[in-house]
Parts: sequence; structure tokens; C-alpha cells
Amino acid sequence: MAKPTRIEHFHTSRGPKREAAIAVIGVAAGALVLPSLIYLCGIAFLGRFDGSGLGRTYATVLFGLAQGSLASWCVVLGPYVLFQFFRGVYAWWCMRAA
Repeated sequence: MAKPTRIEHFHTSRGPKREAAIAVIGVAAGALVLPSLIYLCGIAFLGRFDGSGLGRTYATVLFGLAQGSLASWCVVLGPYVLFQFFRGVYAWWCMRAA
């Protein structure tokens, strides 16, 4: 039996359910964790601002999603896109090594 191609290997070993789970985890991390990190780093490096708070940071990101803000979409989709980028680099690296 011939060795399966990368596409065939994807469909037989991982499947769409795993990819959907990875996407949900990545988007959830971007929506739930990244606004907290942005807020904490802002306090650590820039100091406190009047009228700012963790809740306001979440509200800004979520309201920005509804308004189509590119910055908000980058925050929410960033972890998933970064993970997919590193997967692609790893696959490319393995193909070159073979």
C-alpha cells in the first residue's frame, strides 16, 4: 500500500472535528484571555488610566467585533492564526527534511 499524501493523512488521522476544536479553542483564547493580557500589560507598562478597567477592555474588544474593527478581529483571531502559521512552518520543515 502506498504512503498516503499529506491531504489523505489529514482526513484519516485528524479530521474536521479536531480542526473545529482547535479553532474554537483559539478563538476562545483570543476572546477571553487576550483582553486580560492587554489590560494587564497596559497597566504594567503605561500605568493606570482614568475610566479604564478590565470590563471596559472586554467591552471595547467585543463592541469592536460588532463594528468590524480590524484591531478587535486581530485580537480575537490572533491565537488561532498564529497556531496555524506555526503548524504550516512545521509541516514545511518536515517536508524539507524528508
